[in-house]
Amino acid sequence: MDRIEYRQNGSEEWILFTDDILLNSSGYHALQFRPIDKAGNINESDLLEIWVDLESPISSAAVTGEQVSESQYAPGALVEVTVENPPLTDGNPGSGLKYIEFSLDAENNWQAYTDPIMLDQSGPHTVFFRAMDLADNVGATQQIEVEIVADVEPPTMEVFADPMELRPPNSKPVPVRIFGTAFDTGSGIQSIHIEVIDEYGECQTVVQ
Repeated sequence: MDRIEYRQNGSEEWILFTDDILLNSSGYHALQFRPIDKAGNINESDLLEIWVDLESPISSAAVTGEQVSESQYAPGALVEVTVENPPLTDGNPGSGLKYIEFSLDAENNWQAYTDPIMLDQSGPHTVFFRAMDLADNVGATQQIEVEIVADVEPPTMEVFADPMELRPPNSKPVPVRIFGTAFDTGSGIQSIHIEVIDEYGECQTVVQ
């Protein structure tokens, strides 16, 4: 054997093979090799087809369940993770998904993701998640924050006026105090908001 030559992706130029060939771009690569002996005899070239995937998978998540407010959910909310496996730069499909994993409330307890993650414990939660494709590209770690609120019953309220009645009506202004009492058997009362609208449509807000 005198030497081995190769050419890449249909190039007409043959290159002397001396070391490993670095394929540093995603997509399809075609390598042809031909051995040449010391008498100058050339063997028919062999074709090696390789698909290189350097594109990391992209993960995202969504929450479903009974929504208490814009960012709060009742126990039993589900976090569903989806993964996009980007195509190669030449348009060929990526290598495919190898696994998805997640970690709940700390980025150090990774578990295999197979089904949507159920959250039923009250309080704020952070779900970390990431994916790896069949080419061992690991996508960036993503996270989603969800607060679980066990108290889904609205508070009740009673509103009072002092005095409750004005007698006899004499067209004279009389100070009237408006106040309320609220009850909640769950998380408790954060504030009381009362709006008083007079006969002229004017609104006055009272917050306790």
